[in-house]
Parts: sequence; C-alpha cells; structure tokens
Amino acid sequence: MNNQEPRARVHDFIEFYHLYNSFVQYIIRELDDGIPKAYLGILLALDKYGPLPISHIGDKLCITKSNMTPLVDGMEEKGFISRKASSSDRRIINIVRTEKGERYVTDALAKLDEMLQSRNDSITREEGMKAVEATKILLDLGKRILDMSD
Repeated sequence: MNNQEPRARVHDFIEFYHLYNSFVQYIIRELDDGIPKAYLGILLALDKYGPLPISHIGDKLCITKSNMTPLVDGMEEKGFISRKASSSDRRIINIVRTEKGERYVTDALAKLDEMLQSRNDSITREEGMKAVEATKILLDLGKRILDMSD
C-alpha cells in the first residue's frame, strides 16, 4: 500500500463504497422485477459455490442467520430454492437452486450484461479487463480484512 495518510485511505474506501452501492442500486432499478436484491445475491452465491447451508450463504454475503432465514423462506415460497439434506451428513440442510432459480439468474445476468454493454461504448476491452482484475483484488482484500476468506 502507498504512503497515503490513513484519513485519505478511509475517504477512498468510503467513496468506493458509495460508488459500489450506487451501482448495485442502478442494477436493481434496471432489473425492476420486484424481486428483493438479497434474493439475487443468494442465487448468485449458489451459482458460484453450489449448494450451501444457510449459515454459509449468510457468511459469504455478510447477512446474519436471523435475516437469512426469512429470506430463504421467501425464496422457497416463490420456488427459487429448495432445502436438501446433504448426501454426506443428513443433519446438514443445504440450500439448492431450483430450475426456476437457475432461469432467474440466467435471465438477470443476460439483462445486466446487455445493459452494461449498451452503456459502455466509452470503455475499452482493456479497461474492462483491468476493472475486473481490480474488483477481484478489492474483493480479496476485503475478505482478508474481515477474515472471511473462502
């Protein structure tokens, strides 16, 4: 890390947070499908990691178990996920995406990709690749700072 004053580093992190939050809100407005944004986050976590217990999903998304339970209940009622006993330990209940959940993720990602491409004429492929790499670095740093490594 450079020799930037701690105050300036904190300001940069706060500015990045607000930019990120604005971007997430923009995406949610673009999807405009009435589905809570937490549902998409949970479905994307399942897309990336596969079936997981509720507590592991919550850990990955920084959502408490007390908040995860009603989210998972709502998603199950809407048919996006189901609960399945683990094949290795039947005491563990994993959350699994249903076909409807998979379709929702596929459709949402296609819509977001189309939306981003239509608005990014000024961004070169190289800049896009750098942005993806920078995002991975920030994600890794954030996980290490919060002691949440995979």
